[in-house]
Amino acid sequence: MAQVSDAYENLVHIESGCKVTAVDIHAGTVTYTPGAEPTTEQFHRVVGADGAGSVVRRAMAEQVAGFTVTTTSLPNYLTMIELDRLSDQLDPTYLQALATRPFCMAGAIKGEDGSDEPRWFCAIGTRRSLSFDSTDAARRYLRRACPRVLDLASPKAVSEFAQRACYHIGQKLLCSQLHAGRAVLIGDAAGPFPPIGQGVNAAMEAAMVLSQSIATTRDVQAAAADYGLQWKPELDAVSWISEKMLFENRMHTLRANLTMRAGINVIGQAKSSQKSYAQVRADAQRLGPLWS
Repeated sequence: MAQVSDAYENLVHIESGCKVTAVDIHAGTVTYTPGAEPTTEQFHRVVGADGAGSVVRRAMAEQVAGFTVTTTSLPNYLTMIELDRLSDQLDPTYLQALATRPFCMAGAIKGEDGSDEPRWFCAIGTRRSLSFDSTDAARRYLRRACPRVLDLASPKAVSEFAQRACYHIGQKLLCSQLHAGRAVLIGDAAGPFPPIGQGVNAAMEAAMVLSQSIATTRDVQAAAADYGLQWKPELDAVSWISEKMLFENRMHTLRANLTMRAGINVIGQAKSSQKSYAQVRADAQRLGPLWS
């Protein structure tokens, strides 16, 4: 925000701590609350980058004829545990796979209060919601499912894990179009998908495509149509790819192990800068039932 406001102080106005309550897709008006009273302003283009619960997407569904949203629920759940016994056993610049069934992925975030010491977590992915009636029950589960976690987590961390909420992260949706009226959708507002390590990448790529479309067409309406034409196939493809690794699915785990060795794993290829998501999907579908 500082970079934007410093470089474009006369062009960009930033409002913080306010909530958007209404959007008129056709008029381009946005109603928000910067203070006690709501304010409505009109814009040439409204870019909905407001996440999976997008207000702009909801307004499109209510106001645009033919605009549809298709939802899918996949059996992917996630519970977090802190790995507070770690020192230098793992490299903080990488994600570390500790197990595949259940899917246990460890990673580091910045330490608290600006500390340079990394704070480690482990995401435990399951096909059903996890819940425990005691710390002992949680400890027994970890001992059976992924003993290495117990080596890296203190009794306090295990106790907190036993009480922590398990989140359903398998919710996804696809929009029939990415623009209408004066509004356009990017990131999770356009189509959230289960995490495969590409969520932020896809959002940034969408923003780049929109920016390039504006620069090329020099017309906000034409740019929105051009953006939709270019990005919709990519968004559909990365959403399709996200379904190919369901937690604790034996077939998916076996397929992932084999295709990784053969260099034809779609999730691995989705992280490559050499192929578009649509090309990864097209190549995978040529392999027939392997990725059906």
